Amino acid sequence: MSQQLQLLQSTPVSNKKSSTERFQTREEDSKASGDYKALVKEMRNQFIGPMPIDAFFNAFMPDDWTMLPKDYQQCFKALTIETDFETNFIQAVKDTGLCPDLFLVDTTMREDTGYKRKPDISIYKERDKNESSANFFLMELHIERKRLSEDPFVDPKSFPEKPSKLPTPEPTQPRKEKIRKYSAKESKLHVFEHNSNAGNKSRGQITSYAAAQLGAQCRTFLFSIIFIDNFVRFIRWDRAGAIVTERVNWKDDPSRLAMFLWRFSHSSDSARGHDTTVSIPTSDEITCAKVALKQYALEVTMAQGGSESDILKAPFSSDDSFRKFRVLDDEDRREHFFVASHPEWYTNSPTGRGTKGYVAYDIATGKVVYLKDSWRYVAEGYKKEGETYRDLLKANVQRIPRLLCSSDIDGQETRTHQFYGEPWCSRVSAVKHHQHHRLVLRDLGRPLRQYNSTKELSQVILDSIEAHQQAYDAGVLHQDISGGNILITNDGRGLLIDWDLSRRTDSKISGARLKMRTGTWQFMSLGLLRHHGKEPHELRHDLESFLYVYLYHCIRYQMRALSENDRFALLRDIHAVFDYAVQDASGRDIGGDGKNGFMLLIPAKFSSEYLSTLLCSTAVDIISDLRELFVPLYAPRSTKPSKLYTTKLPSKEDAQDSLKSSKPLRDIFSHIDQQDWVDDRSDCLLGKQPLDFKTKRSNKRKAHPASTNDSSKSNSETKKLRLSSALTSDISASTLIWDDGNDRSDFFSS
Repeated sequence: MSQQLQLLQSTPVSNKKSSTERFQTREEDSKASGDYKALVKEMRNQFIGPMPIDAFFNAFMPDDWTMLPKDYQQCFKALTIETDFETNFIQAVKDTGLCPDLFLVDTTMREDTGYKRKPDISIYKERDKNESSANFFLMELHIERKRLSEDPFVDPKSFPEKPSKLPTPEPTQPRKEKIRKYSAKESKLHVFEHNSNAGNKSRGQITSYAAAQLGAQCRTFLFSIIFIDNFVRFIRWDRAGAIVTERVNWKDDPSRLAMFLWRFSHSSDSARGHDTTVSIPTSDEITCAKVALKQYALEVTMAQGGSESDILKAPFSSDDSFRKFRVLDDEDRREHFFVASHPEWYTNSPTGRGTKGYVAYDIATGKVVYLKDSWRYVAEGYKKEGETYRDLLKANVQRIPRLLCSSDIDGQETRTHQFYGEPWCSRVSAVKHHQHHRLVLRDLGRPLRQYNSTKELSQVILDSIEAHQQAYDAGVLHQDISGGNILITNDGRGLLIDWDLSRRTDSKISGARLKMRTGTWQFMSLGLLRHHGKEPHELRHDLESFLYVYLYHCIRYQMRALSENDRFALLRDIHAVFDYAVQDASGRDIGGDGKNGFMLLIPAKFSSEYLSTLLCSTAVDIISDLRELFVPLYAPRSTKPSKLYTTKLPSKEDAQDSLKSSKPLRDIFSHIDQQDWVDDRSDCLLGKQPLDFKTKRSNKRKAHPASTNDSSKSNSETKKLRLSSALTSDISASTLIWDDGNDRSDFFSS
């Protein structure tokens, strides 16, 4: 890239819904309004506008089509909006002939049953005209209507409500762009997002629609329309943010509305935001993929002590969910094709890396692989994840997946960042630049929470620490150690994955970049949580994250001996330590109060005595020994002797020096085979979900198979007790789950 890469001006991760939800334990608002509030926070300062509509058309919908149909103005001007707006609008569009190949459906009362969302009008291709409800998997465009007081945005007062009439373009003479001059000073001081209860709710609502459509489909961007009484705005969403037009009166002058619909209707799939490197596989390819995926699911189930009867659900959805992905490898420039059903995991946010992970079928070899589709940051200090894997494999780093192929996808990058700084752009934060990247790995594993025992968990963590050290010795610091980035192979060993936020330790980058906070909120070090921007991300921060990953997975998934009330109390403690976050005066997320209590000389949370009531003694000792490595970094120091804590505390400097290598952690885990372990299988084996706040409490707790003394139950009965058809996901329970650090998990799972 010829142009100089921008410095990433703000942290790639915060306490966003998308980056925390997968591991959080707090009770969520089950209503849509709760999701709207979270998305309003997540999208704050990521709306670019108000963009002049003529500029919007010229940038995103070039006018190289024939003239508009006649008489469209009269149809729209005669349209009544007081009652039956959706029906009347759909009929008007049909009468004008503006969308000849599209089918409009009133979905105000017919939601998508998976996403639980229902835009007022859903637009589909003509071939999907049998759709009568909202369906985000097929939707081309969604339209929402609000009252004037519910406008999600506020234009500067000097902006005219009624623009000059747009002339009808000649078919062979594209109109030159005419942009009205707005006050740049006024724009930069203006807050574009309507910060009222009604405005926030509307903005959260339309954001949830965009998130659903981006999550359900293979897209590079999408368009949407929002009507505000007699006014209309057009929006273009991509992984960097959203560009919103100025508000114009479509009743007085319907030319802009007609032009948008006409141009959208005549746009190609690519111009509408579809990823054209994804296609429909043949029936034979789908059949072969299903056979391979079933066999893979069985192998992983057996590795967890299950059998074919434990696979409650096929590891794929219906045949029409399958897609064929193309990857043109950066290194050998060969085309590779893979078939997969719905992603096993994807982010719930419309912005950020937008990671989707697929267990896929390699058409060329017939093997099952893992395909990761994401939008990487394009900024100083970041390399393509595929390049990082190649570098690590050349350095002979062990316990990482083997790369099959990878590449950026040509022509697929965000554009929202290009308009940050335009004279009409109101006050927003720096918008990041993202590039679509796809990579395929030969090696797969099951999620860390599905460990067979804490002994296996300990071995997997040790393997990951060793991989991390080898990578660091090769000049790469991971910077995102989390429960989603460590996997368990079928032979019970660990894989360290997801290197897209890693940093080259020898790269010459600015001090500001070095102090940027990367990672997954629940497992981020206390220092990075509390001192954002004040200290660089170093090796010891990643090592501290390994402690939190081990602690979290032990206590979150080993709570079987507790009463129901005690279990919920423990979940609240987990939330306090791992999920806690507040915003400082500048609006940045800070946290770590719970972790600070854990790092006191006498821990306020999860003391060894308390952990002994939950875990086997060996796991408790490991946690205690790991904690002592980091206590000197944070514990307050007193000149007065303590009767409660008599051990001499190393200095902070000595503690930092000892953590310039992972050897102290590896030494703690190194005697796994010589230590005493018990059979303490995870509550999440075979895809079962952990007990959470959302789980309904029963009046009387049933005994867990592992804690009952009734030995008469057969092994098959015991395994059945571990499963719940209501809570068990596709038994690609084996599935690689990628932690997006930006993005997050079951918000929109169907």
